[in-house]
Amino acid sequence: MKSYVWLSILVVGVIWLSAGVHAMGAGNTSEEGTGVVILHKQDNGRELQVKSGDVIQVELAGAGATGYWWYVAGVDSARIELVSEETSPLSSDKKLLGGPVTGVWRFKAKEPGKTNLTMKYYRVWEGPEKAVDQFSVTLNIL
Repeated sequence: MKSYVWLSILVVGVIWLSAGVHAMGAGNTSEEGTGVVILHKQDNGRELQVKSGDVIQVELAGAGATGYWWYVAGVDSARIELVSEETSPLSSDKKLLGGPVTGVWRFKAKEPGKTNLTMKYYRVWEGPEKAVDQFSVTLNIL
């Protein structure tokens, strides 16, 4: 029984450390500006330094069948560009219709300067003014 407790503590510790490394992101950035910075909901409000050419990957959870989803709320197209968007089920049971999903957006940093990346969580028929949540980061592109 004791070995299960220690194994659980070890697994939780590895997950916690892994999440911290992903949130830092800067460790993945190379000199050529081809790094990937991975951001999650807990990164909301952060200010990040990235290089031109880096990919900023935003991963946000959403509720599948509620009508709510994350939408990009204005992007300075001179500084960052949306490269791709995809979704995947949060549940290990891929057959769970209407279940929670993770959205993954990849943006490419372009021109040097400071810009905001903002996403809002709302029902498309209600519009962004009725958003129930928001994710925003400030990017300093070198």
